[in-house]
Amino acid sequence: MKKSVLVLACLIVILLPMFGQASSEKEWPHKPIQVIIPAGPGGDTDTTSRAISESLTKILGQPVQIINMAGGSGTVAMNDVATSPADGYKLIYHHADTVLATLLQRTPVRWDDQFDIAAVTGGGSTNAIFVHKNSPYNSLEELFAAAKNNPGKVSFAMETGGLVHLLVLSIEKQAGVTFNKVDLGAAAARTAALLGQQIDVLLTVYGSARGYVDSGDFKCLGILAAERNPSLPDIPTLREKGVDATYEHFYYFGFKKGTDPNIVEKFSAAVKEAAYLDPYVSALNNYNFKPNVRTGQDAVDYMMNVEEFFTPLAAILFE
Repeated sequence: MKKSVLVLACLIVILLPMFGQASSEKEWPHKPIQVIIPAGPGGDTDTTSRAISESLTKILGQPVQIINMAGGSGTVAMNDVATSPADGYKLIYHHADTVLATLLQRTPVRWDDQFDIAAVTGGGSTNAIFVHKNSPYNSLEELFAAAKNNPGKVSFAMETGGLVHLLVLSIEKQAGVTFNKVDLGAAAARTAALLGQQIDVLLTVYGSARGYVDSGDFKCLGILAAERNPSLPDIPTLREKGVDATYEHFYYFGFKKGTDPNIVEKFSAAVKEAAYLDPYVSALNNYNFKPNVRTGQDAVDYMMNVEEFFTPLAAILFE
């Protein structure tokens, strides 16, 4: 009898941690979840993250809170998530700048060693080139001709080491031109600079500048896409003009590396549902984007392909 009691006690000691773990998994989430975005209020990263958070809150049964944490081309927010507990209550919502942080050596640890990628949620090829209404350039041909004939004279707004910087390098390489690349910081400052005619050219997602196109303040000369966007049929692609510069913008969710795979999987499933619901679909539509959810290894592979695309461009900055 005593031996049976002893065996039972040993089994309880062995199994208790397993039951505790199962209980913990079932309980997640039992408190608000913070989504850190490396951007200020009002931009596409901010508005799209807030839109999907509404549906995620309903699906998961806990508030999914958006926290703005701009700075360092995304590294401030990345470091905040990467140094927090891997308990599933803090994650990042970002885009290609996470990959660029690795390529440009802004962080000591690779992006795929910092984060467990839960999902790539969608996006699209609507990064476009804009000039002011008073600009002498009315087409891509005129813009590239001016840049070729006057190397380093046509000013192009960007943020040093950011996504737009590398896209401008791609355009220069493909078009055989050299722009005067002006570091103006974040997207809002770059847009304001074009509105004030302080620079000649702006590159941003179409939806971010749509209001200025509609008001007549900006002219959109072309889009960095493989083919014309059905929702913007009158805007040519750079590829049509012999400049093979394309890019598909995207967003992703990532937990700190080492987060319980069951938590990552549960969140991924919630994203698969939320990404195809309003208000996220409408928020993406505002930028001429669409949801296209990838999870697990598919999401990681997608971001690896993005890294491969930018690797030769990032190398230019170290020459």
